[in-house]
Amino acid sequence: MDAGFGQSEINAPVGTIMDGQRTQGGTTGVHDPLFARALWLRQDGAQAAVVALDLLFAERELVDRLKGAAGRALGLRAEELFVNFSHTHSAPCFSRWAYGGPPDPAYVDKVEGAIIGALRQARNAARPVRVYAAMGETRLPLNRRRPNAQGKIEFLPNPNGEVCRALPFCLFKDAGGKVVSVLFSVSCHASTVFSHDITADYPGAAVAALNRHFVTDGAMFLQGCGGDAKPCTNSVNNERWRHNEWGDVDAAGRQVASEVIAASGSAQEVTPEIRTVLTEVEFPLQAAPDRTALESVSNLRRTPWAADMLHRLDFAGRLPDRAPVLLHAVQIGRGLRLIGFEAEMTAPLGNLILRAFPEGVTFPMGYADGTQLYVCSDKQLGEGGYEAESAWEYHWPAPLVPGVDDRLWEALRGLRSRL
Repeated sequence: MDAGFGQSEINAPVGTIMDGQRTQGGTTGVHDPLFARALWLRQDGAQAAVVALDLLFAERELVDRLKGAAGRALGLRAEELFVNFSHTHSAPCFSRWAYGGPPDPAYVDKVEGAIIGALRQARNAARPVRVYAAMGETRLPLNRRRPNAQGKIEFLPNPNGEVCRALPFCLFKDAGGKVVSVLFSVSCHASTVFSHDITADYPGAAVAALNRHFVTDGAMFLQGCGGDAKPCTNSVNNERWRHNEWGDVDAAGRQVASEVIAASGSAQEVTPEIRTVLTEVEFPLQAAPDRTALESVSNLRRTPWAADMLHRLDFAGRLPDRAPVLLHAVQIGRGLRLIGFEAEMTAPLGNLILRAFPEGVTFPMGYADGTQLYVCSDKQLGEGGYEAESAWEYHWPAPLVPGVDDRLWEALRGLRSRL
C-alpha cells in the first residue's frame, strides 16, 4: 500500500461568526490553528482518501459541494472520499445549525481550496508503507445525560451513563521507518472551552502531542460517537459542568495522546486491502405538526423553524416523514475499517457499531460526510432530553421514532457483507 499525508490551514479573519456559539459574536483571534488534513491511500488499483476538518459540522449539500469539487480535481468518487469533522465548538461558522444563518461564502471557498490542496499534497507524497493498528481505551468521555428525581434528563455529568471508550489507532510507516500518518479517534465532544479565539480544542492538543512523539506531522483526529459525552475535565465532582481554561485543553489533549501511545504498544501489522462503501439509512420521523400548530409557535428560538416548515409546506404540500443518513465505510486492511454516519451519533450506537464489527480494529464515527441530526438509541429516545428532542435545530419537522437500534443493526449487517 502507498500512503501520503497533507494539510492546509483553515483559520478565518477576526469577526467571523462562530458555529458553536453564534449568538455571542465573532472570532477575536486564533489560539491554535485549524487545519484540513488529508490521508491518501492506494493499493492494487484501488484508492481512498480521508479528510479530517477542524470544524463543527456541515449540512449534506455543502459537503456534497466539497466532495464534488475535490473529486473532480483529484479523480475521486464519492465513496472514495471520507470526510470527518472534529466537532470543535470554537471554529468559524460552517453550517446553518439552529437557523443561525449560512456560513460566509468566502470562508467556504477557503475550506474547499484547503481540502483540495491537502489532498494534492497527500497524493503527491504517497509512498510504500506498512500498516499497524490497535484498539485502546480512553477515559476522557463523560456522559452528559443525568436523570433528575422526576426522571427528566438534564444536561449534567452522569458518571453512571454509557459512554464509548473505544480508542482505535492506525499507523502508517514508510520503508525508512518514518511515520507517514497516525489515525486515532475519541468519542467525545470537542467542547472543553467556549472561546472566541479559534481553537481545535483537545483534538488539536492531542494531534500536536502525537506529532512530537511519533516525529511526524501526520497525526489525524477523527471524531467518534460522542454526541452525548463531554470531556471529564469539564466536570466539577460529577455534579456540574464548568468552562475550562487553556491548561485544561492541553491536559485533555495530553491525556488522549498518552492513551494513544499506550495503545500503540500493542499494534499489529495489517494486510492492506482497500474497499469503500457509501449507502444511506432512512430514519422515520414522528408525525409533523400541522399548519395551525406551526402558526401558533411563539418561542423566539423556534419561530424561524416554524416559518421554515410553513414555507416548505407551501412548496411541497407536506413535510418530510423520514431523515436520510449516509453510512460510509472505508476498509484500509483486513480487519481495519472506518465506519461513519452522517449524524451526531451517541455512545450506545458507537458501542453497537463495535458489536457489529467485533474483529480487528473498528473506528466507530459520527460527523461523517456531514451531519443530518442527532441519532440516539431507542432507550435515549424514550428518556427524552436534548439529543432526543433537538431535531428542529437541524431543520427537521419532528424527532425520530423508536426502532433506531434495529434499523442501524440491519444496516451494519448489510454493510458487513460488502466489506
